Amino acid sequence: MKAMDRVHRLKGWNGIGYHFVIMPDGLIYVGRDLDTGGAHTVGHNMTGIGVCILGNFDEEDVPPNAYVSLKYLVSFLIIRFEENMWMKEKAVYFHRQFARKSCPGWRLKLDEVRAAIARTLPDACERYRAILEGEKQ
Repeated sequence: MKAMDRVHRLKGWNGIGYHFVIMPDGLIYVGRDLDTGGAHTVGHNMTGIGVCILGNFDEEDVPPNAYVSLKYLVSFLIIRFEENMWMKEKAVYFHRQFARKSCPGWRLKLDEVRAAIARTLPDACERYRAILEGEKQ
């Protein structure tokens, strides 16, 4: 994360450009605060939430733990921002939809990720509400 922060600062950004970074083992790091615009997708930094999964998914499959973290993280974000119509499962995009890049890699299919998120949402919703209830106690 320190190396990523350093590289992004060398680009002139204010630290890590992503809001979240998912490691191959599934560990999720927080980059930027959700109230701060990202530096991840030109033209969408102020309206999108940047999530990075470390790896080259043109050459390898997403590790299972990282995939689980992706599904739940995005599900939690959808629940958190459900009053905003732009943040629904269909509003999940890959970087390659906005730039001439393959990010996150051609082995990852957008329709499959959206479907996995849709299947994860009910369980994520229960877990999210349990977390909120625990905070009230």
